[in-house]
Amino acid sequence: VRRGKSDLSVHTSLAALYLKIIAALGAAGGKTGNEEAARLKNYLDGNLNRIVKNSELAASIYRSPDYTVKLFAAEYGTTPYEYQLREKMSTAKRLLKNTAMPVSEIAAALGYNDSQYFSGLFKRRCGMPPSAYRKRNKGGGSD
Repeated sequence: VRRGKSDLSVHTSLAALYLKIIAALGAAGGKTGNEEAARLKNYLDGNLNRIVKNSELAASIYRSPDYTVKLFAAEYGTTPYEYQLREKMSTAKRLLKNTAMPVSEIAAALGYNDSQYFSGLFKRRCGMPPSAYRKRNKGGGSD
């Protein structure tokens, strides 16, 4: 009779331990995704001087490129590539407004070897060429 209770007690304890482990793994899984997404964003922010390919970004967290893009998009609502472009254009706007750096130097600082390509990209993304943006926003106007 004692043995039956003892077995039941052991099984109950093991079941409770199993549930605690599963709960802990589930909680860690959620944090891991968020932590990985934050690492991806930090990696992109630290490499604004060039375009980071999805394969390189994936390698930084030891995941597949598809998983990496989906994780980033789920967390930030945009793809890593679009995020990079948005951040580059935001940085370019700040530099155009607050410095006298030539457009070619701004382009180079953001990883664009061809300043004409950069100017065309800036115009498509921001609605006007960099030189016009600078003239319009001289003196710290708003974006």
